Amino acid sequence: MHPFLRLTPPRALRNFEPQHILPGHGRALHENAREALRAALASSRRDAPRTTLAMVRAFALRPR
Repeated sequence: MHPFLRLTPPRALRNFEPQHILPGHGRALHENAREALRAALASSRRDAPRTTLAMVRAFALRPR
């Protein structure tokens, strides 16, 4: 889930049943895509603080 959408995940995605998920990073999912989408939607709010902190740390620790 995109960091900007974590607190308010798009409701339209709840009814979507993908066969594949092709993210902008990481591995593509060709199996269990529906379950992966459901899990991402269900955990997006709960994971928001951890994801935000990880982004801040990555930005602060980058080489200059």
